[in-house]
Amino acid sequence: MKDWGPGLLKSVYEQCLKFELERNGYDVKQQLVVKIEYDNLELESTLRIDLLVNDSVIVELKTVENILTIHEAQLLTYMKLLEKP
Repeated sequence: MKDWGPGLLKSVYEQCLKFELERNGYDVKQQLVVKIEYDNLELESTLRIDLLVNDSVIVELKTVENILTIHEAQLLTYMKLLEKP
């Protein structure tokens, strides 16, 4: 992947990373829907995490020049909603 450099769609990098992780023995779920519950009501959600590795590590890929505070907040929210450390 690093041979290609920047410029490809995020989905391309995501597929390649999933392949590499699985090739190295990891269990990887891709585009996992994040369920949102509010006061015993399950809301329809379009939130998806990019990769969940070994049911414990959330990988959220970004094709941006810099990681922003909002990106960190997004990951922390996903961790909280999925109850992952």
